[in-house]
Amino acid sequence: MSYISIQEVLLPKSNVDYTKWSVIACDQFTSQNEYWEKLEKIVGKEYSSLNLIFPEVYLNKIDNEKKVEDINNSMIQYLNDDIFDSYNNFIYLEREIAPGVIRKGLVIAIDLEAYNYAPNAKCPIRATEKTVKERLPIRIQIRKDAKLELPHICLFMDDVNDDILSSLAKNKDNMKKLYDFNLNMEGGRIQGFLVEDSKGVQQKLDSLLNKDLLRQKYGSDEELLFVVGDGNHSLATAKECWELIKKGLTDKEIENHPARYALCELQNIHDEAIKFEPIHRFMEYADYSFINYLKNNLNGDGEIKIYFNGKYETIAVPSDPTLAIAKIQKAIDDYMEQDTSVEIDYIHGDEYLIDIVNKKGGVGVFMPRVEKKSLFDYVCHNGVMPRKSFSIGHAESKRYYLEAHKVR
Repeated sequence: MSYISIQEVLLPKSNVDYTKWSVIACDQFTSQNEYWEKLEKIVGKEYSSLNLIFPEVYLNKIDNEKKVEDINNSMIQYLNDDIFDSYNNFIYLEREIAPGVIRKGLVIAIDLEAYNYAPNAKCPIRATEKTVKERLPIRIQIRKDAKLELPHICLFMDDVNDDILSSLAKNKDNMKKLYDFNLNMEGGRIQGFLVEDSKGVQQKLDSLLNKDLLRQKYGSDEELLFVVGDGNHSLATAKECWELIKKGLTDKEIENHPARYALCELQNIHDEAIKFEPIHRFMEYADYSFINYLKNNLNGDGEIKIYFNGKYETIAVPSDPTLAIAKIQKAIDDYMEQDTSVEIDYIHGDEYLIDIVNKKGGVGVFMPRVEKKSLFDYVCHNGVMPRKSFSIGHAESKRYYLEAHKVR
């Protein structure tokens, strides 16, 4: 049995402007309205995935129900306008995230029956960070009646010798090129290629579950195929929506229903282009009493930087990054229970954190960097990391919405 599926993938036809179609993940630039306002001007009235997503910068700041209704109507309109070409294949892609730096990926579908976001789940596809269940209801509201999914989910595989994606890269000149364009808003360039032998690639991916290989890598032969690199909450939402849908299905319908499968981009954690970056905390409305609280409740032989009122300070924390993140987040949570006026946002990039603090006040907390080489082993033996422990690259290099998949 394979936990990977070859599902129908939709891509806009060649007459659609791909640079306007493809936009960055909805959970980016959540404190920077100006990013999304500029993007809206670039897109204008053209076909765009921007009309099919809910940028989180606007959550609870506009009429959520009206926005969700508009998204669903846009999906129906786009399908009726017949703007998509359909492929029943994997798609190999290369993303130039910086000059000469290419990140390889493979668009596949995974079986949600093989995934569980519970902290200590022993299943083939696992979460890497703690899921905040309070963040799921609005996402479920957005997805539950949607005709399409446009994923920004990225999964990691542990292909030590990089055999699978590198073999596709070597053969790309013999593959049909599906797209090649510049991403808007400084997102770099992206190319996509049709994988004709998707079955063969699927078999190679399945072989990562060889028991001898698993024991060699993790000292255990329990099934561990993929872990979530980005989009933990999006994949958890897909799982919850599938659980709701399948309640009304027969066993035969459950086997083949498209909502059982979630589209995602698979990356190899050993790809040198993949860099783990910290996700910083912006504590809006916090003042120096918050900094004192951290100083009094954290300790260790490592340190982090705090930015407040144009100046930096350091605070002692454990030297182990994962332990430090857990301790910092607990201190933040405890403080926010005492001072309910303080709000938190999660910021990608040092410069963005500094810019937001300078504009809005509050306190910026620079978080430690997790080492990617330890991720699979950690998840195998310890379960999930604290929430928002790491990011794949800086904000501009996050996944852009591009491919779509019918879920109804």
